[in-house]
Amino acid sequence: MNMRPYNPTQDQSALFDLLHACRRADQIDRLLPLHLEEALKPGSFLASPHLDLTQDTRLWFYPDDRLAAFSLVDLHSWGLLYLVDPDISHADIETTLIAWGIERARAMVAGQQAKALHCRAVRLDKPQRARLLEKAGFSPINDPMIRLVRPLDQPIPPPILPPGFTFSHVTALTDLAAYIDMGNTAFPNAFRIESHRQFTALPQYRAPLDLVVLNPQQRPVALCQCYYDSRDTDQNPCPEGFTDPVGTHPDFRRQGLARAVILEGLHRLRACGLQAATLQASAANKVTRHLYSSLGYQEQYCTATYAYPLE
Repeated sequence: MNMRPYNPTQDQSALFDLLHACRRADQIDRLLPLHLEEALKPGSFLASPHLDLTQDTRLWFYPDDRLAAFSLVDLHSWGLLYLVDPDISHADIETTLIAWGIERARAMVAGQQAKALHCRAVRLDKPQRARLLEKAGFSPINDPMIRLVRPLDQPIPPPILPPGFTFSHVTALTDLAAYIDMGNTAFPNAFRIESHRQFTALPQYRAPLDLVVLNPQQRPVALCQCYYDSRDTDQNPCPEGFTDPVGTHPDFRRQGLARAVILEGLHRLRACGLQAATLQASAANKVTRHLYSSLGYQEQYCTATYAYPLE
């Protein structure tokens, strides 16, 4: 096969055809379609400032110039990420992609002080990728994450908030800093004003889905970011939205706020014409898994991060 770097001007359409083919074939984690586009867009809040498209990406082509595979290496954010045409036998081409990724990471490591090359969101229900990574010297390094899916054609209970609490959305807030502070109490150091402003600038962003719960003093105390990829609604026979992340300020937990804001999100996603909602949770977090199960989410598969030592 011939290979060359990814060129966003001429290759974007073919790459996203490949991406959605992998999505339809259920080869990849459900969140990847939305993330990959932003990862390859210079200036995006999901793009790594260290990614050099000419050096750190490769496309592999069939003899008739159809796209067969894509690979990306970024030691800071994305690790080793690759896609393979579902219509071909994967083992040989995956071995080639992994070997290229390791070679590229070794060339990069001296200037970037990274200790390992990570391959994230490896689906454990598709064991070939995990086996090939392990054969190449990778090993799993974290507790698995569980991908859960909630069908929206089933009844959704009405959300119930405590007296004086109300739903709103982030763009309606007059104090964005209060939202960022609340988000960081639920997920330490995960929220920044500039990143959220970039998030709201995405074409996939829909303000009424970026949910918050306000307390009687009109302060944000819980959140659920809901969104979907509009291309998924066109290409997927069962289009999905996302209800992730979900968080509650520690001072307001055990009041049913997470349950209520998720239910509100499910109703809004269904009103957008989506047929399912998905999120992920740590396999070790039995409390959140029980909550999601009680709301109708069904556990679909686990993912793990694999690491290759670079020193």
